[in-house]
Amino acid sequence: MKKALYFHEAERLYVFQGLSCEEIAGILNISTRTLYEWKKQGDWEKKRLDYLKSSQDIAGQIENLLRRAIREADENPTPQNFYAVVQLLNALHKARGIKVVEEETDDERRQKLLEAIEAEFGVK
Repeated sequence: MKKALYFHEAERLYVFQGLSCEEIAGILNISTRTLYEWKKQGDWEKKRLDYLKSSQDIAGQIENLLRRAIREADENPTPQNFYAVVQLLNALHKARGIKVVEEETDDERRQKLLEAIEAEFGVK
């Protein structure tokens, strides 16, 4: 009964959210022993590693696009090109699991973007 109700949610929390069995046990009110059994049955460790590898691949692809967008924005500084840089930077942060704060003014966003670009790529 518990497996039918909680298995997929526990797997999601372990594989995609990176939580430990102990943390999941506290959230779902399931014994860690049960979770370790499910982890073994579902091969969650391999799934987590595969997910992390694919996330790294995606982050690398976004990073390449971001570099191109920065060059384009530098050569042709239009609002659309700056917007593309900001969107790609947010996507990169999301792919790396970094939460991006949205409640900022345009000037604050521009300043943070410039700082992030300088920090990430050494561009000034």
